[in-house]
Amino acid sequence: MSNFYPVMLVEEKEHMIKLISNMLPWKSYGFEIVSVANGEDRALAYYGEYKHKIVFTAIDLKRGNGISLIKQLRYLDQSLIIVVISNHDDYDNIRNAFKAGANDYLIKARLRYGDIASILEQAKVNLAQDNNEEQAENWCQKLESYLGLIRDKQKIDDALVYDIIRKQTEFILLNEPYRIIYFRMDNIRNFNRTTRQYDKPSWMSTEEFITMFQNRLLLRDQIQYKLKVIIEDYFKDVPKAFVIFSKKHSGLIILPDHDIEWLKEKTFNLLQLIFGTILCEFSATISTTYQGIDGFVDHYKDITNYHDHKFYDGDMCLELMDDDKKYEHLHDIDDHFLALIDNQLYDEIIPLKNKIITEMVAYNIYPQEVKDYFCTLITKIEKMILRKDISMNYPFDIFRQGIIESESIIALSNELEKIMHTLISYFKENFKSKNNKKIDQIKAYIDHHLHEKMTLKDIAGEIGLSEIHTSRIFKSETGQGLMEYINDVKMQKAKDLLKNNELRIKEVSAMVGISDQLYFNKVFKKYYKLSPREYRKKLT
Repeated sequence: MSNFYPVMLVEEKEHMIKLISNMLPWKSYGFEIVSVANGEDRALAYYGEYKHKIVFTAIDLKRGNGISLIKQLRYLDQSLIIVVISNHDDYDNIRNAFKAGANDYLIKARLRYGDIASILEQAKVNLAQDNNEEQAENWCQKLESYLGLIRDKQKIDDALVYDIIRKQTEFILLNEPYRIIYFRMDNIRNFNRTTRQYDKPSWMSTEEFITMFQNRLLLRDQIQYKLKVIIEDYFKDVPKAFVIFSKKHSGLIILPDHDIEWLKEKTFNLLQLIFGTILCEFSATISTTYQGIDGFVDHYKDITNYHDHKFYDGDMCLELMDDDKKYEHLHDIDDHFLALIDNQLYDEIIPLKNKIITEMVAYNIYPQEVKDYFCTLITKIEKMILRKDISMNYPFDIFRQGIIESESIIALSNELEKIMHTLISYFKENFKSKNNKKIDQIKAYIDHHLHEKMTLKDIAGEIGLSEIHTSRIFKSETGQGLMEYINDVKMQKAKDLLKNNELRIKEVSAMVGISDQLYFNKVFKKYYKLSPREYRKKLT
């Protein structure tokens, strides 16, 4: 290895590799491209060998993808500088890159020498400071990092946690009966993401989003600092109580066992104080009584899992593990979303969603089963659209992700409302085009069979729809009932035929598919206020 800081370039396109490599004199900035990879696996292997200081990566790779690569690199090295250079300038890709751990995001179409040069200049300053002023991470930061990984269901060795807490005097408290108050910001995923693709303001540009996202990261740091001050001050009169954060937006208050009513009041007032001070909604869970250091990790997992009971209780709620709430499994639900879509009864879709949500709340269904149900529904709708060959290129994974990330039944219901309104708009647009073709088929059939007695069943069979659906789409698209339209066409045709005096009225009646002349006379007079004979006489 040379004395230059090593750089890795991850890109599947050869011409982009050459362009970026030759865009500026890397060594004059103190860096050298030491490895180039075109896939996620190769990039990780190179990183393990060379320990690069900066990685420039695309999102689209020959194997794997850039977002996954960023996550893994960030897990391996928190100080690594990761820059995305991508064709994608859409909201979700940029957000996902920053969420995965990217430090910056450049657009290929607007890539300039100065963009990379400024990144290298700042990186060199930071790397020099790190080399000269590198400090060992303190125990609290390490513990918070481990607890955060556990909260995210990552696999870590529990021994790493116990190695820390057994050495710290604060945790002597765990040898006595103690409780944990777990607190977490409500709807943190919404706080991080702000909007999804389907509710993103049309006026927001890519650059504005990047600035907004970076500001939110800064805001989270500020919230954590204020939160720590509030909680430590609030519990300063409680002997041995202390707070440890597992995330910037969540953490634990560990304190000796107290009367549960006192704890409930204390915690409820804390939530109100936090909201009144920093205007952020938090919910909390009070654990059962524990004792012993050895069970701490399992107890932490238990309380973070139990906190999910807020799914039905909403925001700024207080959960008690002593209550030992139980969920029920999802029972059979009489839903007919697909039938409503197929029959274009769009006004009934949202009410049906609300009805099913109400049933789920009444039965206290497992939150995961609730989410699975609606994710499965979205998948069924996606497959139905494919079967009908409707042009809809929307990424349905975004819909499912929005459902999965909903932290409460209210948030889920609101998310579903947005999703369904989006789908309904697409359905109306696409079905309208298809319906127009069906209407043309119906009218053509009527014109060719005007001399016959036509029934709704005959027409529906001709266009391949049910009788109800045929009648409904004709009314919806033309504003006129199907049988009313048929009579209009027949009477207009009869009116034209009556101009030919050589045709008897009985023959005219038969030519428009009405075998009963008396009935024909009655209908004709209803339309034109004259009998066929009177109409013909008036013409002469």
